Amino acid sequence: MEKMQENLRQFLDKCKKSLRLPKQFRISLEIIRGVAFLHQQTPPLVHRDLNDRNVMFSTEGVIKIGDFGQSKLKKDLYLTSGQPGMVTFMPPEALNADKSKYNESLDIFSVGVLMLEIGTQQEPLVNLCGIGVIREVDRREKDLKALGEEHPLRQPVLLCLKDNPKERPKASDLQKDVLALVDGRVEVYIHYMIHVHVHEFCMSQMYVLYSYTMAL
Repeated sequence: MEKMQENLRQFLDKCKKSLRLPKQFRISLEIIRGVAFLHQQTPPLVHRDLNDRNVMFSTEGVIKIGDFGQSKLKKDLYLTSGQPGMVTFMPPEALNADKSKYNESLDIFSVGVLMLEIGTQQEPLVNLCGIGVIREVDRREKDLKALGEEHPLRQPVLLCLKDNPKERPKASDLQKDVLALVDGRVEVYIHYMIHVHVHEFCMSQMYVLYSYTMAL
């Protein structure tokens, strides 16, 4: 068995607020590629427990998905067994104790949470109340706010976190979207940094104006 150097959470803890966009895109893409491989099997293999402890880095920096103890082959249209993985990474349809019913889109939701964590480098701050009642974007409001409105991963994340599993993208489609970010990372990064600097400049000017007004 290959020995891994660290998991994603340990890696992100070392990179607090210093993980540059190209690296964020690359890590996200490698995770999605792994999930796409699982879902392309016949029958599809649903991991059911994707989280920041099960995404690991080898000593060479290769990213791999591990811990398949909860994984199941999807021989029918849906899986119906109880709560599969870590609550903070699970979609609402998998946490319904009375009528849990889900498919590969469960993993896609988990990928969305992982990308959100990669983008912010902070552990999920999700509200554990109102699962299945409160919209996921509202339950994860703190994390999405930390990610920012203009972060290039925001749209892929929002697609993955759709409350309706049928509205979430397939792993193969998500892979294309994030690959486009990787291929155009220079342009995306420049656009993002321009927005950040413009925002900071506007905020500084607002503060100057406020200070001047208060002095009058």
